Amino acid sequence: MEKRKLSVKYENCSHALCNAHLLRELQGVVENTGQVWADQMMMFLRKSKQIVDRYKEANQAGLPLVCCESLVEEYAQILLLGEQENPLVVGQRKRSKARCLLDRFVDYSGEVCRFMFDFGVPFDNNLAERDIRGVKVKLKVCGGFRSVEGAKNYGKISSIIGTAIKQKTSAFNAVSGIITGTTTSLFQNIPD
Repeated sequence: MEKRKLSVKYENCSHALCNAHLLRELQGVVENTGQVWADQMMMFLRKSKQIVDRYKEANQAGLPLVCCESLVEEYAQILLLGEQENPLVVGQRKRSKARCLLDRFVDYSGEVCRFMFDFGVPFDNNLAERDIRGVKVKLKVCGGFRSVEGAKNYGKISSIIGTAIKQKTSAFNAVSGIITGTTTSLFQNIPD
C-alpha cells in the first residue's frame, strides 16, 4: 500500500518561522565556518526579541515606526554581509548549508521578522511543539491508537486541557464542566 503525505494548506493566515530553530542553525554555521553574518544575525534576533519583550511588558500594541525601520535596515545590512561571505558561483549547482540558510533569511524575511511587527506572533514555536509532544510520546510508548475515534477523542481532551492551562483556568473544572454541561463560553462549541 502506498503511503501519501498529507499536506494541509491554510488560507487567510500569516506564517512565521521559528526563530529558536533558526538560532540553532546559525550557531552551526558560526561553529563550522566562522561566518560573521551568522553571528551578527544571532545577535540581531536576540536583541530584537528583547526589544519586543520590553514593549510587550509595557503593554504597547507594537514597536514605534522608527524602531521598526531601524530593525529592518539592520536586518538588510546583515543579509548584505551574508551575500558577500557566500557569493553565488556561476555554474555551481550545489549551494553550501550557509548559503541555503542565508537564502531562507532572504526569501522568508517577513516570516522571520513577523514577531517584531505583530505582537500576537511568538518568537518561536516551542509552545506548539510542547502541545503536540504528548501525542508523539503516546505513539512511541503505546505504538499508536486502536482507532481513529480514539485518536480524535485523545486530541479533543488534550486540546481542552491545553486551552484551559493557557487561559489560566482549572483544567479539571474545564473537563468536568464539559461532562456536566456547565462549561464556560471558552469550551461550548467543541466540534465532534
